Amino acid sequence: MSCEPGCSCCTPAVDDAAFVVTINPEGRVEAARTELAVAPVRPGEWAEIDVAVLNQGYVTGPLQLRWSRLPGVEVDAPDTELTGAARQDTRFRVRLADRGAADVTFRFWALGALGGLANKNTAQLYVRTAS
Repeated sequence: MSCEPGCSCCTPAVDDAAFVVTINPEGRVEAARTELAVAPVRPGEWAEIDVAVLNQGYVTGPLQLRWSRLPGVEVDAPDTELTGAARQDTRFRVRLADRGAADVTFRFWALGALGGLANKNTAQLYVRTAS
């Protein structure tokens, strides 16, 4: 199945966050990158990345974030305590030490090691510095 840009049949429409994380009624996690642009950042400055959590399972407990380790890329992502609310907003921060760009892989987890099936809890973020 192929979707057109802006289609919400595969992922709920979220236009105010860079990532949407959906936790289904079984507690499985799916993550997707939205079309919201992430502005270029200055080297050494933090970029705040908004995440919308759609909690269809009303799960409580920590939402954890893991990422690919890349030279010159720093991530600040403390666990988010899920309240069980249908929608909860959170964020994490990324910064690049030098000019350039990085493609970082992020993986979201809830309920300890219970993730999505077939790596659906994984999404990419391309971040770059201002020229």
